[in-house]
Amino acid sequence: MEVKFEATKAELIELAKMAYVADYVFDSSGHTSSGYRYLYMNEFAAALRVFNKMLVQHIGDTGLVEVDGNWSQVFTHTMLMEDECEKVLNQFKEECFADKVCTALTDRDYVEQYGAMQTEEGSQINSEAYHILYDNNMLEIQKHGLKRLRIQE
Repeated sequence: MEVKFEATKAELIELAKMAYVADYVFDSSGHTSSGYRYLYMNEFAAALRVFNKMLVQHIGDTGLVEVDGNWSQVFTHTMLMEDECEKVLNQFKEECFADKVCTALTDRDYVEQYGAMQTEEGSQINSEAYHILYDNNMLEIQKHGLKRLRIQE
């Protein structure tokens, strides 16, 4: 399949940055360490390789995308790309951290207040109560960080 579109060099550079962030999120999903396989991961990786190849051909002189020195068929992002996207990546890391902490605290609070998290059929019970606890914990994290949260008894 061939896809054609017109874009300026500046627009291609922005697309390159978006692709880099998408690849970072993809790699941060934990798929290699957790063993969980999201749908279409191989297709995403293949599409990203093709996209990076196209970017090297069209914006290669920017220093953002390059051909890997060891593998002539691997088109990869450079350290300059990491620097360019650092602000967005840090925001992603902070939001993921807050969500993971909030989810763990909410699971604990829910079990303490309502008992088991799931029915025998595996569906979560009283999800409204869970969402209220989650929202309260997230609000506390956003306002005060972790300093006022009860981590353990």
